[in-house]
Amino acid sequence: EYATRLAKHIEKIRAFYRKVIRSGKGIPKCHIKLFDNKEDFLYYGQIEGAAGYWSPAQEEMVAYRFSGKKLKLHNEEMTVTNNRNPEEETFHVMNHEGFHQYMYYLMGRHRGVEIPSWLNEGMGDYFFGGNWQKVKGRKVFQISTNWWRLDTIVKALKEGTHVPLKNLFNYSQEDYYANPGLCYAEGWALCYFFLKSPVAKKRGYNTIPQKMIQALQTTGDRQKATAKVLGKY
Repeated sequence: EYATRLAKHIEKIRAFYRKVIRSGKGIPKCHIKLFDNKEDFLYYGQIEGAAGYWSPAQEEMVAYRFSGKKLKLHNEEMTVTNNRNPEEETFHVMNHEGFHQYMYYLMGRHRGVEIPSWLNEGMGDYFFGGNWQKVKGRKVFQISTNWWRLDTIVKALKEGTHVPLKNLFNYSQEDYYANPGLCYAEGWALCYFFLKSPVAKKRGYNTIPQKMIQALQTTGDRQKATAKVLGKY
């Protein structure tokens, strides 16, 4: 029953990606492997510190059904608050991982385009914060803040320890993953600002994610796309 619910959820979230990041072509489906517990997930994937992942090599998404109140992600321990169901956190993780799958095919299968991590991980975390809510009698997917990231970026901004935006925009994946807790939180905050802030919409910043993706598709080069889209800001 749980796996069936996840499968139906993923089909719907895939359609939502297309509404936010437009695609003129179909995105192939991939396999999802869902494990019943963390131990089996780790035995299969051998990836410590991950709550789930997308594997381009195997063309599959892999996750496990959360349980308990403490979840470890990128060496950070997250507490599931009493008003949240731990099992539902798996769905949010798959919102994130599903976006990586979507981008892989959107860039061209096996093309090897390096997507800037602030965009790839930031948008993944943007979708992580989504929930199905009833609006006028029907279920609608709506984006809210990412509760796993919010406190981290607020604290960093107050203390002045955040990554300067010029650096973040030009970070390689290796740079980004060197400080994952902070960079993931900052990448999420940036994408959330671009797509949800009235200020961003007024100034035209809300088009930046889509323009970056189009430039990456055209150039196939992270640095050229960054210079083309963000060089004027």
